[in-house]
Order: sequence, then C-alpha cells, then structure tokens
Amino acid sequence: MSELETIWENIVVLVGACFLAGLIGGFGAYLAESDTIGFNSFKEKITQLKQYLSYRHIPDDMQASILFFHHCRWKDSQTLDERETLSILPEPLQLDISFAVKQRVIRLVPILDTLPDIVQKRIAHCLILQVYSLRHHPTIYSQGDIGFEIYFIASGVVQIALPDDITELDETGRANADANKQKFESIGLILGAGNHIGESCLCSKSGVRQETIVCRGLEKVELYVLQKDDLNDICSLMGPESGSKLKHALLSRNKSNWHSFNDIAGIDDWENEVSSSTEHLTSRQNSLDKRSSFFPWATPTTGARSTENRRRSSVSQPQRRFSSVSSDILQKQFVEQRNRLKQYEQQQSSDSDSDSSSRSEIV
Repeated sequence: MSELETIWENIVVLVGACFLAGLIGGFGAYLAESDTIGFNSFKEKITQLKQYLSYRHIPDDMQASILFFHHCRWKDSQTLDERETLSILPEPLQLDISFAVKQRVIRLVPILDTLPDIVQKRIAHCLILQVYSLRHHPTIYSQGDIGFEIYFIASGVVQIALPDDITELDETGRANADANKQKFESIGLILGAGNHIGESCLCSKSGVRQETIVCRGLEKVELYVLQKDDLNDICSLMGPESGSKLKHALLSRNKSNWHSFNDIAGIDDWENEVSSSTEHLTSRQNSLDKRSSFFPWATPTTGARSTENRRRSSVSQPQRRFSSVSSDILQKQFVEQRNRLKQYEQQQSSDSDSDSSSRSEIV
C-alpha cells in the first residue's frame, strides 16, 4: 500500500467519524428538545434555576434549600408539575388519584381518618407536599411569620420553640398565648408523624405565627400543607355544623392528645366564615358537650371536666363517620357532577352527529 492510499484511508475514517458524531449529537439534541416532561426537562429546569439563583446572588444556603426541594419533588412524583398533569382529567378522577397517592397521610391523622370518604378525597386533593431537612432547609416557620396553612407531618420529627416575648404576636396570638403554652405542655415540644402544626391560623385574621418550628434529626421531614381557604371551602360543603366541628377538633386535639379545655380566641371569626347565617350555640359548654359526642375519640381523659362529662364520654360509643346527613349531601353533589359530565359528553357527540349529517345533506 502506497503512502497516498494510507493518507486517503485516514481521511475517509476521520470524515466518517465526524459525520457519525454529528449525527448522534443531532439526534441527542432533538430528543432533549422534545422531552418536555421527562428527566432531561427536569435537568434543564434545574440548570436554568441555578443560573437565575447565581445571577441574583442568592445566598448559598438558600440555594441549597431550593434545589433540595425540587429534587425531592421530582423523586416523589417524577413530574415537573403534578397538578398540571392531573388537570386534564375530570374532577372525580382527580380526587380518586389524589386520595390514592396521599391516603397514607390521611390514615396517619386520626381526625382526618374519621371523615367521610368524599371529604377525605377533597382534603387529599388540596394537600401539597413540602420537604425540609436539618441540613438543607431546617426552619419550617418562625415566630412572627405570616402563614395561613396547616401542616400535617407525614415523616420525620420537628421541634417547637415557644416565644419568650409575646408582644411580637398579634391580638389573637396574645389572647391565645396561655392556651398555646398549655397545648404544647400537653402534647410535648417534639412532634412526629400523625401530628399537625400551624392550626392556630384558623382563628387568626393576620396569620401571625405564634411559635417557631424547626427540623430535628438527620432524616428529612415531609409535610403536607392544607391552605386555610381550601379548608373553609371543604367545611362549607360539609355544612356549617359539621365544618365547625372539624375545625374545633383540629384546634383542640393533636393526634391522640386532647389539649384544649377552654375557649379559644378567634373561633367566632372562622365560624362566621363557614356560614354567616348559622346561629351560634347558646354557650361554649354546650359546644364542648356536642363536640365530645361528635368526636368521642377526642374527648379528654384528663383535665378540667365535670363528673357528668366523664359519665357521658364513657357511655358514648366511638363513631367512625360524620353525620349521615352531611355525608349524603356530599355524595349527592359528587353524583351530580358526574351526571353533568356525562350529559356534556352526550351533547358533544350529538352535536358532532348533527354536523356530519348536515354536511352529508349539503354534499
């Protein structure tokens, strides 16, 4: 083989390798560009997020918290936006899927576990996952922060720090300072799976937080957040009486511990939010008696109760569901929504048939 032939073969090999590399790179770029919901899209989103955080000179610890949150969300759902993925489905299917995914959280919280199935599905559909860790994002919220969310702990452990100076709190927070202290003396300053925090926002107009809550331990903390407005909507569907009892239970009981025996400032405000036309109960003692019969599993075994209340609580049998009236109403609304969806589909099909017949007549 001559020297000229050797040079020619080398040139052919190099050109072929360049063409092959360009072809593979082109297909890789095309697939990456076409992937709008998969892992490549997630990596592109993280890259853009890092560039933005770096351009805005966000502190490193805050950058780590934001990236940790996005990685946990991707690992949990494998989608960029879970709600957008489900939004194309009919509402009954959205409720079923949300409940199937989040029913573990519902089962951990005794108050939610005793609700009717349709109410559990609506609550599950409103829950939003948030992830914290001692290393990346330790503080859930601090005293004086503004927030209108209830946090249900799915995994991990959190620690509560009560304020030394209550002057930073709003009027409702100062009025409930003693009750808040009594609550955490009863349930403890370390909370885990099945407990809920932040429920004081239900009776606060300003949303000023009354305590500081941080992660404890090396494992991550998974919290499911329920917005106050979403809870108000669900309670309005349940009816004024059942909705008020659900909120009373969230404010008075945490997992298996009853911690409130007295009036809570601000209760009247959210009772008016549920239904302004509903008459208030004649006294707070009557309200407590009715809550005890409605939530017998939430009746305190210790504390300031009369002998008559103890006798009543021992006679009452545990009830696993809310009143059948509110459950029937919610089930009826669910059936009506499904029937309206079927009627709409039938109307669409009939319109398309009429259009096709009219076009055939014209032809």
